Amino acid sequence: EAAEAVIEFPQDGALVLDLLQGLVDKSLLRCVEVTGVSGLRRFTFFESIYLFASEHLAELTSLGALRQRHRDYYLAEAERLAELREGARGLEASRLLELELDNLLKIESECSLQESAIAVRIALVLEPILQERGPPGTYEELLNSVLEHAGRQSPDVQMDLLYARALWRRRVGGRLSEVEGDIELLEAVARDSTRPLLLARASLYRAGGLLIPMGHIVQAEGKVRTALLTVESQGRPLDRLLAHQHMSHFAEWQGRMGEAEEHAQKALQIARDAGLQRREGNCLRRLGVLHCNLGLPQQAEGFFREAIEIHEAFDNPRSTYACLGLLAEIVLILGRHDEALRLVEESMRRAMLLNDSVAAAHTAGILGRIHLDQGDAQQALEHLQVGLAGLAASGWAVGGAITRVSMALAQLLLGAGNEASIQLTAAMQVLTRNTQLQARLQALCVLAVAHARGSAPDAVQEALLEAMELAATQGEVEKAL
Repeated sequence: EAAEAVIEFPQDGALVLDLLQGLVDKSLLRCVEVTGVSGLRRFTFFESIYLFASEHLAELTSLGALRQRHRDYYLAEAERLAELREGARGLEASRLLELELDNLLKIESECSLQESAIAVRIALVLEPILQERGPPGTYEELLNSVLEHAGRQSPDVQMDLLYARALWRRRVGGRLSEVEGDIELLEAVARDSTRPLLLARASLYRAGGLLIPMGHIVQAEGKVRTALLTVESQGRPLDRLLAHQHMSHFAEWQGRMGEAEEHAQKALQIARDAGLQRREGNCLRRLGVLHCNLGLPQQAEGFFREAIEIHEAFDNPRSTYACLGLLAEIVLILGRHDEALRLVEESMRRAMLLNDSVAAAHTAGILGRIHLDQGDAQQALEHLQVGLAGLAASGWAVGGAITRVSMALAQLLLGAGNEASIQLTAAMQVLTRNTQLQARLQALCVLAVAHARGSAPDAVQEALLEAMELAATQGEVEKAL
């Protein structure tokens, strides 16, 4: 079908398939089966013959007409497959799209500024594929290239691409000034549009890209709560899903666990109602984290395993390794240390393949907590230091503060009380009552131990009294007692 659409065949009545088979018989083409897609075969070049043919192509046909036929066919086919990615045929559609990666990138690279609409359409098709699977360099090159075209297109598209690049820049290198630059650019696009929906979407993007990682929870919640009113009535399912996931985080971190679960369930229902099966896996991951922090590890394990099953069914390595790391924490809580170690090592291996420095830092922290739980404080501290360095470089203030609490506990076990106090002081500055109540509760308990080691009973009592107060507000009276 592709050959019929793209190649200019002789007008002598020859069948396309016969001509192609003749080239295969003469070893000028290969016909190969496509792994993972039953019954599909594909014609491909030998590299040397491709290069020779390319040199002589202009002698045989109009290059402009050929490029147009090539562009028309592959862009239409890519957009057809992209529509199938979220549904039941999502894995097959993704694999077929990946086969056309070179074709689509070639088309995008040849687009002039007068053809910006085509470049942007290709980016919208490829962005989810490359974000999930890489290669990392190709993904960023595509975003950088297409954003030069996006200014001529709709502000909706420009904002989505800027947000994708901001998240990527944080994940792969902690390039925080560039992240902030992208967020400011998309906010300027929203303001210029004067459309309430885009202004609301910009608030969601600022919350997810900057405020939440930096620990500015009260400010983020104010923006998202206001934006939620607009996206509920006007927004895309993805806008509504993102808003409810943000609200679930805010409520959980401030101890409003019932509200947190309500928002998480709403996000899951939005994904299911809209047929967004890939996003369903992310919503199940959110419920898993929530149930872990509710003290329900068995239920959390079920949510994580269901999420992993969905992500693996869609061959989504990025979301899979994120869930593997979280599952490792649950398995650790349940006392299955060997399994936790296997899970976290697999998570880290996959994260490194996609150059995801944030995920690698998180998994290093989990690895440290496994060793801490096993009583090896020195090895725990080494892994936790690696995790903290990665999180700090990427601007994840809350994650870094939580890692500092574990580091302090390891240092106390090693008799380094002064170093532990330094880590706890830094952590407590981030883990305020308005940021993360459960993490602050844990930090207060470790702080009490540090003060006890330093023979400061008044400080011990002060830390424990606040810990008891926080625990009681979260319905954790037994833990407080």
